[in-house]
Amino acid sequence: MRHTPGSRRQHHLTLLAVSASTAATLTACGSDPDKADAPATTASLTPTGAVTRTGAARIVDHYEEIDAQGEAKVLGVEYRMVASR
Repeated sequence: MRHTPGSRRQHHLTLLAVSASTAATLTACGSDPDKADAPATTASLTPTGAVTRTGAARIVDHYEEIDAQGEAKVLGVEYRMVASR
């Protein structure tokens, strides 16, 4: 099928319309006039962790207990937890 000057013009106009509508849609997604003047939040100067130090100590203690149970099973010995506190 041969392209006529009219079909090429229609193709170019369609391409232009699709491009313009896509550009308008994408630029509208990123702007919020209500939040444009809001100051950006800054990071805290003092880092905060996901858990406290005592919580982290409990996690490590629990890990060591489970690890010792696994090693005992591999070695074929009975494991008994000894209270350290």
